[in-house]
Amino acid sequence: MAQLIVRNLDDAVKEKLKVRAAGNGRSLEAEVREVLAEVATSVLPGTDIPPGQSLGEIMHERFRKGGFTEAEKQRLATARAELRSRSCMRIPDFEEW
Repeated sequence: MAQLIVRNLDDAVKEKLKVRAAGNGRSLEAEVREVLAEVATSVLPGTDIPPGQSLGEIMHERFRKGGFTEAEKQRLATARAELRSRSCMRIPDFEEW
């Protein structure tokens, strides 16, 4: 098992962790381990993507029920048009198929 030292932790944060630990019937150390485990296995920072999930799985989950919203369709069309204007390559338009 690894060890971790956290320096310069704000006193107020430590006190909140102590209160949380007491409420959960754990030691401060056990509570910090739990908090770190929760964060490490939750979504990736700045996204709503769970770690370990592939892009294909994310896309399938997102679009399996309702497809794109009208706003998303418009954003994609705008992005596609912008990319086409910058490139000699043809970007597929899947609505043509």
